[in-house]
Amino acid sequence: MGHEMLRQKALSVLAEEYGESAAEARLSMIENVYAPEICDAFYSYVQTGEIPVLEYEGFTFEEVQKRTFSTVTGTFRFFHSLMTDEDFKKVFREINFGRK
Repeated sequence: MGHEMLRQKALSVLAEEYGESAAEARLSMIENVYAPEICDAFYSYVQTGEIPVLEYEGFTFEEVQKRTFSTVTGTFRFFHSLMTDEDFKKVFREINFGRK
């Protein structure tokens, strides 16, 4: 699949979850702000539909998704925060994300 076709599919995936008006901004953030490995994993997900295999300091993508009750696309944002925000990373293990 060519890059432009893949990008259009990515916009479609994001529009389903966040609405068309927010899809372009979300994709721009993924492409320009998130770490390259997160961007690559996102595009791989869009292309294959398979849950990404990402790990950072002992956190797997699936673990982050389960802990945060996020959709796959939403989990990319949490994973980015783990990689870039030291304060978030420090408290992530302690946050219960609505669990009692």
